[in-house]
Amino acid sequence: MIVDNLFPVPIATIMIEEEIIDNTMNKLKEFLMDENNKKYVSSRPDEGNLLTTYYADDKQDLLGKLNDKMLMAVINDEARQFLKLLGIDPECHVTITTWMQLNPPGSLFNKHEHFGALLSGVIYLDVADNCGDLTFFNPVPLKTQNLAYVNRVLKQDGNFYNFETVKFTPKKGKMIMFESYLQHAVGVNLSNKDRFAISFNIQVAPNEC
Repeated sequence: MIVDNLFPVPIATIMIEEEIIDNTMNKLKEFLMDENNKKYVSSRPDEGNLLTTYYADDKQDLLGKLNDKMLMAVINDEARQFLKLLGIDPECHVTITTWMQLNPPGSLFNKHEHFGALLSGVIYLDVADNCGDLTFFNPVPLKTQNLAYVNRVLKQDGNFYNFETVKFTPKKGKMIMFESYLQHAVGVNLSNKDRFAISFNIQVAPNEC
């Protein structure tokens, strides 16, 4: 039997230096303590009171607001490596959108994708055990629909060819990058600590490649 593994779905995991993560976390804490910045932070009751800067009018510049050039440089460098992996000119002009995701105990983030972006990702700044895994869903809808009965009734063992979801456990300093169409969700934060993360989208300007 010859088996070809075709149509791959790349998900990159990068560990960032602790010095860079701590620098971002300190800047973020200062940002949140400033009363003038409360207007940028929104609460999502439907997601267990998740706090985010995503819905701010100038959400695209959170790391800019923090003057965090070190973490932005990491995102930029890793994104260009990912673009090269996808066969896209890594010297293209890219726009990086960043925002905060603060998951208090009991919060989550339901299944969604980042429509309109090419790449997306998350960087974990401060996490605890059981603070909510990042779950990706099988992006092949016809396969998922066709095998719904088989997987529910007949499947015995999970393996590379029959998975419906795959989970990544948060870890301080871990960055996960993926193509933006890939649906994902964040599990419930079952710890007693807030989880801090920076999320990002990356768009490419085709006329500047």
